[in-house]
Amino acid sequence: MMKKIKYLLLLTAIVLVAVGMAACGVDNPYAKYEKEGYTVSVLYDANGGQFSYVDNINVRDVFNPEVDMTLSPDGTKYTLKLLAPGDENRKDGSSKSQITKEGYFLAGWYVKSVDGNGNVSYSDRWDFENDLLEIDANGTYKASQPVLTLHAAWIPYFSMEFLMEDASGEWVTISKNDKINPLVDSLDIPLPVWEEGKVKTTHPSYLPAQNGKTYVTAYADAEKTVEYTQGVAHHQGTWDIETATWGSNIVQKVYTSWREGEWHHIYTASDFQANAYLSGCYELMGDLDFSDASVAVWPLTLSSGEFSGKIIGNGYKVINAKYTQTIATGVNAGLFGSIAATAQITDLHFENASVSVLGSIQTTKTSYFGLFAGEIDSDATVTNVTVSGTVEILGSFTIDNAANVSIGLVAGNLENKDISFENVSLTVGEDIYGEIPFAASADEEGKVTVTAVDSPAI
Repeated sequence: MMKKIKYLLLLTAIVLVAVGMAACGVDNPYAKYEKEGYTVSVLYDANGGQFSYVDNINVRDVFNPEVDMTLSPDGTKYTLKLLAPGDENRKDGSSKSQITKEGYFLAGWYVKSVDGNGNVSYSDRWDFENDLLEIDANGTYKASQPVLTLHAAWIPYFSMEFLMEDASGEWVTISKNDKINPLVDSLDIPLPVWEEGKVKTTHPSYLPAQNGKTYVTAYADAEKTVEYTQGVAHHQGTWDIETATWGSNIVQKVYTSWREGEWHHIYTASDFQANAYLSGCYELMGDLDFSDASVAVWPLTLSSGEFSGKIIGNGYKVINAKYTQTIATGVNAGLFGSIAATAQITDLHFENASVSVLGSIQTTKTSYFGLFAGEIDSDATVTNVTVSGTVEILGSFTIDNAANVSIGLVAGNLENKDISFENVSLTVGEDIYGEIPFAASADEEGKVTVTAVDSPAI
């Protein structure tokens, strides 16, 4: 152990040598080292890279064999474990010997060969963990004449580009990482995943979230025939560490698919209550049971506002949803207060729902009341929806002579939507101010219309 510590402490100073210095007539910069016994040198050729971010600089390590190297038992050889430029254990502190090349990563240090046609090849990559520099103990050496020259070999960074289709169907780039080093970086890039009902972006530096959109899936081709199904996009780039060569596929494109809106996967009634908002997008992954009000209640924001989002029911049920309105001024009432033209609700079934309108209702404009919704815009998309339950209108109304109140089993202004109802009961109280005819039954569309007549002011 002591020998190792001594070796690291005494491991030679670094010399930064400008390429071509000797040719320019500069005195031998190694003379003073050689006088002190530092006669063995190893040259590291930047080979187009930069040491300390400076062009045309190479690094030469010089050693004193009797001090820095280990003599073999038979006294014939000196050996030494080299430290790579930039190694944190170097005496130069590693900062002076850090090497970089714009757009490339360092594959390693190699023996470089050039054939008669000028073609360059690399071999014998130096293994700084296991390889040893070996010299003849009886040899004569000069620091200016390296016993070993190692050349930096550079490989272009791999890149991964993520694209999405724009409104015209053209693929556009949304992010790009062009500094992937396969020596240290994983080539398996995690794709967004569903967690707690929402899409989580697992690697935002590669694929950031897109405002107003929800990630769906990704493909390896623009024709969307090869889907990534394992939750990762694997970079197909190839390279050979032994020869510092690379294939033609170091640039990879990933074609992503997105759904308009910020979607939620809904598994329980409490999930829905926690994430409900009027422009939300939801896909049911199971039945929602609102039986226990201490766990979850039907969201008030939906019953009192205009829903403009999307719900894909997947054939699941919403059970025992309940809404009670105790006081209001000229508003709509239902599980959905009103449904906007942009809304889409499909394949959803409401079972044993309840809407109650209690207290004093003062209205000076048309108001709509129904089990499913108060009012449904004629352009809204509502398909394969069923409802069952009760509607109770038990409050007292003060109605201006220009106002209408429309009450329906399903919706106050039921349009020709794909909504069916079964076992829906309607109860209308008699505590109405003014002589307004009410019917306690509905027509074949489940619609009851109440038209205001002249009423004295209160």
